[in-house]
Amino acid sequence: MRSYKAIPARVEWKAGSDQTGEFRARLATLNVVDKDFDVSLPGSFPDGKRILISAYQHMSWYGALPVGDGVVGSNAGEAWVDGKFWLDTESGLQTYKVVKNAGDLQEWSYGYDVPADGFSVDKADLEQFPGAVRIIKQQDVFEGSPVLVGAGVNTGTEFIKSIQEPYADEAARVLALAKAWLDRSRELAALRAKEGRVLSTANRERLTALADALNGAITDITELLTATEPDDSGKADEAAVDAWLQYEAIKARLSAAGAI
Repeated sequence: MRSYKAIPARVEWKAGSDQTGEFRARLATLNVVDKDFDVSLPGSFPDGKRILISAYQHMSWYGALPVGDGVVGSNAGEAWVDGKFWLDTESGLQTYKVVKNAGDLQEWSYGYDVPADGFSVDKADLEQFPGAVRIIKQQDVFEGSPVLVGAGVNTGTEFIKSIQEPYADEAARVLALAKAWLDRSRELAALRAKEGRVLSTANRERLTALADALNGAITDITELLTATEPDDSGKADEAAVDAWLQYEAIKARLSAAGAI
């Protein structure tokens, strides 16, 4: 009978790289007694097997669409899945967002079968792991799933790669970085002025290179604005205007700092 390593939710939390959605999730810690009183031995997982990533809380067993796929791996201490959320599906994207926001609160589980000869309940084997009722020597894994509470020990998301930034967020980040670098340059210039010195040749060259690059960018933006100007000149594209104002602000700051 197929099973999955998850238990009913309760008020107890245990914690465990551009458009990617790739992640690694730790599915199990080996050679320890889990919450099902099982012990999974090293070598019991089907390393290299490709599996589906289930909807949250194993709901794909009940008809919900899978949200990704991955490959099982393990070593002497733990088992994991190297996976990828399907960001081109609504359920995949939403699950990615939940798992990423959950961070180290997120636990994981997996659906599996244990063949008739894949486990031991021999007393001598169980005595090595006090509290265990079954020693799993071989198991077939069908899916992995983020869950509220996993039956495994120390499960969790090891990493998850971010999706590409939205256009507006990326523009804001670029502007913030340019402003921070300019503020740093001003602080450096002021500090040197107090010491009776000026900016070094190397730093002046860096500022000059930045000014040249920004002037080139402003030219490109101007050409883009001209090429995309709407027929109704009284209704300029709001995003384009924002971009123009942002770069004009950078240009003004550089000019005030003596870099242009």
